[in-house]
Amino acid sequence: MALTTDCETIRQEVLAAYRAAGATGEDDFLQITELAARIFDMPNVCVSFVDETWHAVSRVGDFVSRNRREDVMCTVTIESDEVFVVPDAGIDPRFRNSPLVKGANGVRFYAGAPLITPEGTRVGTLCIFDSRLRTFSREQTSMLGTLAGFVVERMELRRHLHDANLDALTGLLNRQTLQRAMEHAGDEATLLLVDLDGFKEVNDTLGHAVGDRVLQAVGTRLATVAEGNGLAARLGGDEFVVFVDGSADPLAGRGLAERIIEHICEPIAIDGEELRLGSSIGMALRSEGRISPVQLLGNADLALYSAKADGRGRVHLFNQSMRSRAIDRGNVALELEDAWESNEFVMHYQPQVNLADGSLLGAEALLRWKYPYQGFIAPAAFIGVLEKSALAERMGEWILRDGCRQAKRMRTLGASDFRMAVNLFGIQFRARTLPDQVERLLGEFDLPPDALELEVTETIALDRQTHIKQQLETLKEMGVGIALDDFGTGFASLSALRTCPLTRLKVDRSFVRGIETSEADRAIIDSVIRLTKGFDLDLTVEGVETEAQAAFLRERGCREAQGFLYAKALPVADLERDWIAGGERPHELAG
Repeated sequence: MALTTDCETIRQEVLAAYRAAGATGEDDFLQITELAARIFDMPNVCVSFVDETWHAVSRVGDFVSRNRREDVMCTVTIESDEVFVVPDAGIDPRFRNSPLVKGANGVRFYAGAPLITPEGTRVGTLCIFDSRLRTFSREQTSMLGTLAGFVVERMELRRHLHDANLDALTGLLNRQTLQRAMEHAGDEATLLLVDLDGFKEVNDTLGHAVGDRVLQAVGTRLATVAEGNGLAARLGGDEFVVFVDGSADPLAGRGLAERIIEHICEPIAIDGEELRLGSSIGMALRSEGRISPVQLLGNADLALYSAKADGRGRVHLFNQSMRSRAIDRGNVALELEDAWESNEFVMHYQPQVNLADGSLLGAEALLRWKYPYQGFIAPAAFIGVLEKSALAERMGEWILRDGCRQAKRMRTLGASDFRMAVNLFGIQFRARTLPDQVERLLGEFDLPPDALELEVTETIALDRQTHIKQQLETLKEMGVGIALDDFGTGFASLSALRTCPLTRLKVDRSFVRGIETSEADRAIIDSVIRLTKGFDLDLTVEGVETEAQAAFLRERGCREAQGFLYAKALPVADLERDWIAGGERPHELAG
């Protein structure tokens, strides 16, 4: 039975969405095809999609990767609900004249499983075939179907991660994705911070629904202007960014900013009415040395404030006189050194709990700066400068030592299996002595290796320098945990699973925040849970703030979490009092 035109149209649309999300590339499925080749001892394996032709995107074996649809068994497989097996294609009247059977490949045995999306759309197949006749048991049939399910889950996860990188209203990059792009950018860059003039009046007089349509129109215009020049993003509200990597030319930046203002000034037609808005732009350049994304945005924000104070429709370039106090990188670095000498840094600890009963499993060690007269400064304000400074290596060793010391104390106080999670700086790998340092500290505090878990960023996990991977492999072999932090927010988190010796994933809080209302966020969490099981990894979910979120995770079989539902990051005295000495605990943990 041939697929109907409607089915065909839907399938092409779904395939196009997966391709746009980068979910149909060879590397996404290579592990699965190689695994299938080993499990079934099969010379030819492929993941294929069926559009105008049959196209194998990931394969094991030597065969033509694109054929006419009518010439392949997969055309029948994709219409099936179950695994489709052809014991001998040479005598099967449907296929005996196929080029794959009569040609150089001489296919005799074939088995294929359809790739069916959660919505029920059939997009492709996972198939195996051989020039020899083969028997195929019920268990093997079931296994092929399971592997096909893994393929679809991998596609879904990639699609949801792609969607999570975008602003839901405008389709532009969101703040988190922009910040990661800025972190990966070169030494020279231009950032334009765009704020709409008159948008508040639109919202107040015409309502938020019209306001949202205005933001969508502005997003489309920004994307048009930025195309070929830079990245367009929405930070939130009516604030947008255009980021240009590789150029710190103030004249070019001003020219781009003026084009943005011109495009935004054009009338926006909504329900037969024409609305007119203006915009003001703050411009910041990165031309000498490394300026963190947070600092570059801060510079642009100061320039934007100056532009709006000077009247609407202006472009102002950041300069040092705009700062009320010195927060450029050099002065922050000096302040960090002074703070180090003055013992202004302390560690707080956020409990990690068993979702089943709220019992304490461990904690994450988090750095805090107790700034004179101002209290504690959030790490986001200084960590970008710290990790690039000469202080980072000394600070990293101090944090590691303090984490081991506190882990020992927690175990001594009664938390016998307590595990301390410590974040690493990239610079700590430079001397190639991290495993020796960890081994020495474990011995000094008489701790087993599993009492320590080291958290790495995607940047560290994907670093191509072999000495980093070698040190991580050594640490894992020692029995020390290796966790990938903020999983799901990076450009290549799935690649990190293949290349980095991990024991745990930590799901970023941005995906947890929406699981009560967002089907996409729930699907992401479900996919990550299945992914960790497939890779035999432990999982900790960050940012759990409500009992409803915790209940959802418990239902999905997730074991560990951390977040404000249980406790914020605590000073050491509070951690010991509330979690060891039987002090007052949140009511959610009582039973």
